[in-house]
Amino acid sequence: MDILDNMVLWISGEEEEMGPETSKILGHVNRKTMSFIQRSDLKVSSTYTRRPSPSAEQVRKAMRDYVSDAQRLGCPSAPDPAITILKQLNRPHPRLDRM
Repeated sequence: MDILDNMVLWISGEEEEMGPETSKILGHVNRKTMSFIQRSDLKVSSTYTRRPSPSAEQVRKAMRDYVSDAQRLGCPSAPDPAITILKQLNRPHPRLDRM
């Protein structure tokens, strides 16, 4: 399925809803009564693995250390650094920080 190997942020209650929601999504409409019929024959299993969230400093370091493919190839138009981290709380600002 499309969600296989994807990381989804934790949302309270989502684990319990995975089965019933999938049954609804893959169900059908009874045209006679115009009611929704859930799939009762569907078995859904899911595994949730929690990872600790990185600290703000870890994220800043990863962004500072990032080297783009264009930089690695020596492209003269590649920005250096590839990502600029601004410490001001009011930045980035579209009008003030436009390139």
